[in-house]
Amino acid sequence: MDDSLRELYERGKELFKKGELKNAEEFLRKFAQSNDRFADVFNMLGVIHQQKSEYQEAIVSFQKALQINPNYTEASLNLALAYNEIGEYKKGQEHLIRAQQTTTRETKTGLLDDVARAKLANMHAEIADVYRSLGEYAQAVDEYRRALDLKPNFPDIRTKLGISLREWGRLEEAVMEFERVKEIRPAYSPAGINLGIAYYSQGDLERARSEWLQVLKYNPDHQTAKFYLGLLEKKENIS
Repeated sequence: MDDSLRELYERGKELFKKGELKNAEEFLRKFAQSNDRFADVFNMLGVIHQQKSEYQEAIVSFQKALQINPNYTEASLNLALAYNEIGEYKKGQEHLIRAQQTTTRETKTGLLDDVARAKLANMHAEIADVYRSLGEYAQAVDEYRRALDLKPNFPDIRTKLGISLREWGRLEEAVMEFERVKEIRPAYSPAGINLGIAYYSQGDLERARSEWLQVLKYNPDHQTAKFYLGLLEKKENIS
C-alpha cells in the first residue's frame, strides 16, 4: 500500500473512532475506490450508513465486508441489525446465527473483542425481549442467559432475566438474579424495584419495604419506589 492510500486509511479509521462519521466517510470512500480488499473499511462504511438510516446501503457494505472476510463477527452482527431494522427478521436471524458460530470459535481462542461481545449480548437480549413480550418465558430466559454468558456484568440484561423468572413464577431464582445485580451496582434502581416486587410476591413485606426505601436512598425522587411504598402503607392500614 502506498503512502497516500495508507494516509486515507489511517485518517478514516481515526475519524471513525472519534465519532466524526461524516469526515470519516470521505476518507474511507476514497480509500475503498482504490483498494477494495479491506473488510474493516466496508464495515465502517456500513456503520456510517446505518447511523444515517440508509439501511439498504449499509447492507451492501456489510455484505462486501463479509465477502472479503466471511468470519468477520462484527460485520455479521451489524448486518443482522440492519436486516432487523427493515423488517427482514429471518435474514437477520440467519446472520445472528452466523455471528454466534464465529463467536464460538473465537471465544475458544480468545480472539473475540469486547465490542463484538457487547453487540452480540445485546442482540440476544433483544430476541429475549420479544419472547418475554409473548409470554414465552423459557425461550426468553435462555436468550438472556446467552447474553450474560458474553457480558455477565450488564445490569439491565440481568435485571430483565430476573423479571422473566419472576413472571414465570420462579421467584427464588428471580431474587438471586436481582441480588447479583445489586452486588455489582448497588444504586441500580431497576434491580432494587424488582427485588422489592419479588419479595412482595413472596409475602415478605418488610424486605420489600427495605428494598424500595434503599432505592429512595440513592434516588430520593424515584416515583415508582414512592408509589410502591404508598401501596404497602395502604395495605397495612387496611389490615
